[in-house]
Amino acid sequence: MIRTLTALFVLFASPVVAQCSGHNLINAMSASERHALRQQADSHPHARGLLFRATRGDEDVVLMGTYHLDDPRMDALAARVAPMMDNASTLLVEAGPKEQAALEKHFMDDPSSLLVSDGPTLPERLTPSERAQFRAAMAARGIPPRLANRYRPWYVAMLLGMPPCSMGKEQTAGLDQRLMDIATERHVPIRALEPWQTALDISADLPEQEQVTSVRMSLPMEKQADDAAITLADSYFNSEPRLIWEFMQQSTPALPGQTTADVHAEFAKTEKTLLIDRNKAWIPVIENACKDGPVVAAFGALHLSGDQGVLALLEREGFTISRLD
Repeated sequence: MIRTLTALFVLFASPVVAQCSGHNLINAMSASERHALRQQADSHPHARGLLFRATRGDEDVVLMGTYHLDDPRMDALAARVAPMMDNASTLLVEAGPKEQAALEKHFMDDPSSLLVSDGPTLPERLTPSERAQFRAAMAARGIPPRLANRYRPWYVAMLLGMPPCSMGKEQTAGLDQRLMDIATERHVPIRALEPWQTALDISADLPEQEQVTSVRMSLPMEKQADDAAITLADSYFNSEPRLIWEFMQQSTPALPGQTTADVHAEFAKTEKTLLIDRNKAWIPVIENACKDGPVVAAFGALHLSGDQGVLALLEREGFTISRLD
């Protein structure tokens, strides 16, 4: 589950893809396979598009689906949204400066939230071949073995969701930070859609065995980590964020003893936990912000689509949705 959580955090915080090189895995599919994949993605409401407007009477919300990693192509998207910030009363984001600071303080004050202090370490829970893959994956990310061995499984799974090419590079921020910088320059208040610990709790509160399973599911995909990063970025900048979700479901391998149905059930659980439940919690926050005037809301692009996506939920509340990109 955490592997897919990580991909969603990325699409939807550390800098990446501008310096990654690889091949687009969707482009490598046959024409018929790509067509079937796109058909599946397009069967969901608002499957395509990154920039939308929602209106209800005098209420006006611009919604930007973001990508948390760095890429020079972000500049054009930020420039498109910047003029819309001029009249905004609020910029809503998943985590604003206060929430980011609170998360950093939490890890500083409580290292045990990331590190195992007693009991078996993650490598001790893996098979010999998995331990070798784990060591290689952590080394590729520049993480010393003594530290990597002590990381909690949920955090290792998060790291495995970041391609090695993204680690340890000095890069500018992703679209979320670009938009927050614009809001700060224009004196637009920044508010969070949810408490700072929400996303952290989703991963850290998972049962320990489920965290380990997420690591085990991630390790076989390591050899295509850079390719996956390129595929993710290309799908985003092609305004097809739903496509990557369907591709992940199709390409994630089942562990020994698992079936394809088990993998799909895992994705359904992830979608409810990370997307649907949070989407529903965000709607009242968006509606409340509208009381102060026009709103710009920027959050992970996968939150936009689907019959339980933010756009569909706003439609049920009486908003009219129009695509702007």
